[in-house]
Amino acid sequence: PIVIALLEINYLQKELIQQLKDEIAILKGQKPKPDIKPSKLNEQEGEKSENSNEGNGQQKRPGSDKRKKTAELKIHDTQIVKPDHIPEGSRFKGYDDYVVQDIKLESHNIKYRLERWVTPEGTPIKGQLPLEISTHHFGPTLISYILQQYYQAHVTQPLILEELKDIGVDISSGQLNRIITEGKEDFRECPTCTIAIS
Repeated sequence: PIVIALLEINYLQKELIQQLKDEIAILKGQKPKPDIKPSKLNEQEGEKSENSNEGNGQQKRPGSDKRKKTAELKIHDTQIVKPDHIPEGSRFKGYDDYVVQDIKLESHNIKYRLERWVTPEGTPIKGQLPLEISTHHFGPTLISYILQQYYQAHVTQPLILEELKDIGVDISSGQLNRIITEGKEDFRECPTCTIAIS
């Protein structure tokens, strides 16, 4: 559900950006992006193939459409499942693939080791944290997720806190409140604004 929600947010953002681009183009006296209708060629070919199957008395096997969709998925893990009992002399005939979609929510902690040096002149220098790293030890992806849950999905702070602790994030209610409120006046004034997820 989280992945689907993020994809929907991304789609809405793209639509909003395109609308703004069209408005800017109109203000400049230019033509906005043309509204191109999707091609009906694939639909016509699909109707022909269905009609031809019906003429031959053949019908699509249940689940065949689902197989085409899952064939395009990126596979992160493959597990071999053997039968409970294989009689001696049996011959191996390959595999039947069964794709299961799942989601993994877990903490991802990074330790930045900032090197410290001293120049020949005696000046101390030290490595600097990346610009996207905040000063309160929480990464940009985690912060974006918290803001999306609170402002976009309208999840309460106690529930967000409970969810983060369940997946191993060490965060207090005060730290969570600061992430949600400090410098977020624009979000409070615009409850329908979308939030970019890293």
